[in-house]
Amino acid sequence: MGVVMAIAKLPAKLPARGGAPVPEDSLEGWMAALSERPDVTSTARRILATLMKQPERASYASAGEIATLVGVNIGSVTRAAQAFGFAGWPAFREELRRRYLTLLSASDKSGSPQRPSTTAVDKSFDADLRALSITMSRADGSILSAAVADFAAARTRVAVGGGSFACAAQLLASYASLGGYPTVAPSEGASLINNVGRLGKGDFVVALSLWLLYEGTVTAAEIAHERGAKVCVITDHQPSALTEVADYVISISAEGGAFYPTVTPAIAMINAFCAELASIDPKRTQESVENMEAVWRRAKTQR
Repeated sequence: MGVVMAIAKLPAKLPARGGAPVPEDSLEGWMAALSERPDVTSTARRILATLMKQPERASYASAGEIATLVGVNIGSVTRAAQAFGFAGWPAFREELRRRYLTLLSASDKSGSPQRPSTTAVDKSFDADLRALSITMSRADGSILSAAVADFAAARTRVAVGGGSFACAAQLLASYASLGGYPTVAPSEGASLINNVGRLGKGDFVVALSLWLLYEGTVTAAEIAHERGAKVCVITDHQPSALTEVADYVISISAEGGAFYPTVTPAIAMINAFCAELASIDPKRTQESVENMEAVWRRAKTQR
């Protein structure tokens, strides 16, 4: 089955943007310099190009995950790291993570004035801005629009999310329902299985899976796919068991500034998804919102 990806095909070599020189102290500049080392092969440059596209994932991924992502074997990843001047992938990954977290500051991405990040609060805001900026850079409007169109046309709509990202699935269900497209976000366990078990051709599932792959989310997507429903995956894992059954894959970042992932890009993507949904049939959305406002006014007066 052809999967629609939200990431463009990567070049074998890292070109400077628009032919202009890339700053050497930037993450891109560092990788561009590595690609010019004499022992670097075309395969190693392919690996670099992938790392540049997904630096937050690469900064904690194993050599095996990178090999699968690029489509090479683990030995190629190890040899590439050695060609870059490191003992192996773990050492290279440590340097990549250090540069990713320290050099790719929020000001680099957003164009905002340089502001020192000295406190945990500053660093948390910077991490969220960075993750959101990376998500924006990956966004493909045509893919998002196609997914939303199928979502709007579906008979039954289900949003699934595990762990911290269950809240994003619930938010999607709430906003979409308010906009005139009834959607459910069942909790994990019996409720999820019962809802997915009723799906079939003409139905739609949005599965959010970030940081960790939850078995319940993967199973729900697999069952939906087997029964003919469309599946849209919002994730930072590329590829995975979840993306294998997806009709649409939307890549976002979840790299936080502390010991937990950030949900900011996921919420922003849900907002964008529902904004696009509202644009499909503005009259339908307006009538749905007005109806719900009337219901809430009545509920309030009765308390």
